[in-house]
Amino acid sequence: MRRALVLLLLAALVAGVVVAVLPSGPGGSGPTAAPVRLTTPLLSVRRVPEALVGYRAETRLRASLERVVADPALARWTAGACLVVRVGDRTLYARQADLPVIPASALKLLTAEAAVAVLGAETRLSTVVKADTAPDGGVVAGDLQVVGGGDPIIETDGDAARARRQPVTRTRMEDVAGAVVAAGVRQVTGGVRADESRYDTERARPGWKPSYQADGQVGPRSALMVDDGQDPGGKPVGQPALHFAQVLTDLLRAAGVQVAGGPSVGAATGRATVAAKESLPVRDLVAQMVRESDNTTAELLLKEMGRVAGGAGTSAAGLAAAKEALARKGLDVGPLRAQDGSGLDRADRATCSLLLAALVGAGRRSQLADGLAVAAESGTLKPRFVGSAVAGRLRAKTGSLDEVSSLVGWVDPRTGTGQQGAPEGAPPVAFAVVANGVPKDLDAARLADRVGLALGSWPDAPPAAAVDPEPPAPGP
Repeated sequence: MRRALVLLLLAALVAGVVVAVLPSGPGGSGPTAAPVRLTTPLLSVRRVPEALVGYRAETRLRASLERVVADPALARWTAGACLVVRVGDRTLYARQADLPVIPASALKLLTAEAAVAVLGAETRLSTVVKADTAPDGGVVAGDLQVVGGGDPIIETDGDAARARRQPVTRTRMEDVAGAVVAAGVRQVTGGVRADESRYDTERARPGWKPSYQADGQVGPRSALMVDDGQDPGGKPVGQPALHFAQVLTDLLRAAGVQVAGGPSVGAATGRATVAAKESLPVRDLVAQMVRESDNTTAELLLKEMGRVAGGAGTSAAGLAAAKEALARKGLDVGPLRAQDGSGLDRADRATCSLLLAALVGAGRRSQLADGLAVAAESGTLKPRFVGSAVAGRLRAKTGSLDEVSSLVGWVDPRTGTGQQGAPEGAPPVAFAVVANGVPKDLDAARLADRVGLALGSWPDAPPAAAVDPEPPAPGP
């Protein structure tokens, strides 16, 4: 910035000299005007005010961040924390930027970027209903066979109504049943058979706490599941595909379809497609995952990446595919140590530099940025920063585990009347802050919140006229 300021001042000087020596008459002939006394000196900063104002804004932002990090009251947060702040292609502040840390759910930013790259933004995951033979007169002979396509957000109306945040982004389970009814099916001589063979049946990652599923933080992963693999009481089911078959059986019967047999799990053998229900596009699944920090969505997208790019619907294949996709985007994945797609595993490691590079690489106007939660307004940030200067301006991916807190996102510049010194067209500021080792008796998010609030002053600088006031006009 200092070098740019010097260059701009030199350019102003050269421009002034050129103007001074040019003749005023056409072709250089004729009388010249009388010399004009300059009100503003050639080397005055008023000739390049935007550059200086921008420099002042960045300097003040660095100072604000330094005050946060140097606060003795935050010493136990900052000891194991990394922090990076960027404006455009410039790093304004960095502290332990390349320290491998537990990222918690901030890891979903990497999962999101990889999922779009591997699967395609417009790709949809299909739940397909088959039969051994096409329905005859509305009758399906044998089992109605449902082949799971990995849609992670199939939910019943009842489960969606119980969700804390509304509205719920989902695929209606009732629409799956409705597609079967719309196909003219009125009777099934067998039962509903669920095929979850698209992915393996590893329900949880080895490094996860059992409480993650017991408390409903993540479902028992399956290519065919409904309501996050939980019963109406919010408890995980032992066989998510069988649970899906039971729920579909109940919905079909409620719609007047006669289903003779009970639900079962097994490979589909049918060649006749009866109905199908597509998921939202991957770009919308990714946005839902990031905004709501949906662990189940992250884990199923990881398995889908494995199936598409690695030949197997497993987490291991998905992790390899994701890392390769991120590397192709030019990201330095050397420090990345991911054990899952959600960030629940405490063995996960990433750096603030990598997390921020993924976000900045996607861009402020990208699908990834648009999917972020907004301070005091949406997703996991709805209850945070309420009434603060960053409400509605800060959008980020949150993350939290025991003794871990992360926040990675953007803060848009202040706008509107009364914002002194905000340079016209000021860019947003991007940031990543991850704190590890925060004592359990402390609010783990406190450092992230303080950083977010400090960024709320951006861009804070005096008006150009205040930097170098215009001198009074010279007398006669």
